[in-house]
Amino acid sequence: MTEPLATALARMVLNRDLGGLDKVAGSLRVSIEKTVDAAARARQLSWLAFVLRSRFEVTEDLADADFALSAGRAAIDLLDEHDPDRYTYLNNLGNTLLARARHTKAEEDLRAAVRAFEDAGRGSADPAMLSNLANALTETYERTGEPGVLDRAVDAYHRAYAGTAEGDPDRSVFATNLSNALRMRFARSTDPEDLEAMIIWSRCAVAGGTGHPRFGAFTGNLALALRLYSEHTGNEDAIDEAVSLTRQALELEGNGPALASQLSNLGGALHERYDLSGDPADLAEAIKVHRRAVEAAPGVPGWQSNLALALRAEYERTGDAAVLDQAIQASRDAVGAAPQDMRLLANLALALRVRFERGGDPRDLEEALAHGQRTLDLASPPAPPPGSAGTDRHRGQVRLARPGRPRPGRAGTRHYSRHPRVSGRPEDHPRQQPAGHLHDHVRPGADRAGARDDCPGEPADRPGEPA
Repeated sequence: MTEPLATALARMVLNRDLGGLDKVAGSLRVSIEKTVDAAARARQLSWLAFVLRSRFEVTEDLADADFALSAGRAAIDLLDEHDPDRYTYLNNLGNTLLARARHTKAEEDLRAAVRAFEDAGRGSADPAMLSNLANALTETYERTGEPGVLDRAVDAYHRAYAGTAEGDPDRSVFATNLSNALRMRFARSTDPEDLEAMIIWSRCAVAGGTGHPRFGAFTGNLALALRLYSEHTGNEDAIDEAVSLTRQALELEGNGPALASQLSNLGGALHERYDLSGDPADLAEAIKVHRRAVEAAPGVPGWQSNLALALRAEYERTGDAAVLDQAIQASRDAVGAAPQDMRLLANLALALRVRFERGGDPRDLEEALAHGQRTLDLASPPAPPPGSAGTDRHRGQVRLARPGRPRPGRAGTRHYSRHPRVSGRPEDHPRQQPAGHLHDHVRPGADRAGARDDCPGEPADRPGEPA
């Protein structure tokens, strides 16, 4: 049985097989030259665009993305405005624009991707296309902070879920993405309905995602949502469940690529449970787990910062000067890896000030003031949009550093990881289905956070504003 081309291309990208990709692209170019029929030629051009975008994923060479865009646009131009294939090719063009936007950080590419996905959606109710539109809108919000854009993303994710048959594995993917968008909206508005809905949708993703290759991500993201709920409500049952789920997610990950992320999530959950309970065993395990995360992925500033915060909490508990020294070194490592991150600079400045107050070394005060001034200098440009968590690739909810009376664990900005977008199943026709992260919500008075017997199926009534 011949391997479907989309599956073969995914394998080539995974193996970084440029020779294989170039061979497919060459065959398509020869075929395009010989093809007269407009519809057949358009289909081959769209496949060529897909292959070139796959090549771009390997090389990150913008020339590949530009060639992919040219081929994709040529395919669209060959078809009548109402040809059903045109909507699929518009969707594929949107994916190429989105891939380039992720590389260049160019807002105009994001806007163009949104327009392409919207045009595709005018002629198709395909849930994958709705999900792609929502992904582009979510990333536009992360770049611009425009509330209406995020509202539209929530609506599109909701409609993608509602339009997917029960039992389809992509349903959990769409629920995951929806919960993540709700998390971002809650970070902006602190609307308790979004907090609860986030938990509900994350539970939907977990409930329907058994056997999915990214089930560990679903589980881990539900834990992140419960942590956020516990942080805002003080609910100890929620943080207990979060710790349990994070352990499960870590076990499911094994030695996979998200090992460091899952370790840091477990460390964060344990640290937050220590915040509520004051149990030193939780903090001791958090430190141990954060060290493992740093060892598993050296140089990631979020993981180093999380270790520094846990160590600082241990210093606040014990007064052990050697632990504070370790916290400062870990914080320095984080700043060294991300010198433009204001939150990391602020955390380092605060730790140095604590050591100065203890030991009186003027060099600590001088360095703390220098980092504080650098933080103020960096704060001059527009701040990241609400719900964004900084410059490193592992983004999530944060807590800003604040000096004052020590409380267990409340030591600064804590980085929660967001799991990578979860891909839908490959298809014969070129189509990409990015997916996302999970979050669940807690219904006050329920036996557990966000507990309910079913998942809502109707789209949310939040149309938002045009992008």
